[in-house]
Amino acid sequence: MIGDKIKPRDRKIDDEIENKIFSIDVVRTARIKASGRLYRYSESWDFLFLIMNVMSVALLITSLLPLRINESKSGLMLSAFFSLYTMLVQYFCSTLNYNERALKYHYHQLELENFILKLKNLLLCEKTRRPYNDMDFEKFQKYKIILEKYQISLQGYENHSDLDYRIARKQIERYNKKDEIKENIKWHVKIAEWISYKDFTIDNIFIYFQIPIIILIILAYIWVAVVGL
Repeated sequence: MIGDKIKPRDRKIDDEIENKIFSIDVVRTARIKASGRLYRYSESWDFLFLIMNVMSVALLITSLLPLRINESKSGLMLSAFFSLYTMLVQYFCSTLNYNERALKYHYHQLELENFILKLKNLLLCEKTRRPYNDMDFEKFQKYKIILEKYQISLQGYENHSDLDYRIARKQIERYNKKDEIKENIKWHVKIAEWISYKDFTIDNIFIYFQIPIIILIILAYIWVAVVGL
């Protein structure tokens, strides 16, 4: 059974199949989580770029108007800096290909689901009249073929992050042990566990980093307009 510490030599082919179904299911779920995470990144950047481009256009138009802030070059410099920053960030994000990578993850999880279904079919197949050992050997041969195809399929895809794997494994284990209730867990362990499942990747941090940048540019422009530098 899954989670039992059985020596490899003592395992039956059905045990190996069940363990492999569990591990592939974790990888598949991690692929789903990674796909959703990358789609969220893409949507977040689309929204931020809309705001940043609107701000760039607004600052450019304002710099052309006969206003007090345009008497000095401070307002124009802020406008030019923010426009250049927006262009560089857009170029950088375009190289990350979030949507394309998310779509590849999606297609791969569908492929992994096929492997899971094939392995489950091996467990659910009816026993024939042949001796049990012969049936075990045939099942092992099919298991080897599926496992080889699974290993090949992993080679052509980007690996998911540790965060995706942790979330996926927790979700699968919670499903397999849904009747078990954890008791007497200390509060600091709960907090540490909660933090471990939060997205602190560089991609996500960089997205949230844009918010103070936008606010800072707006405040700086207002300050220049009021003080008249």
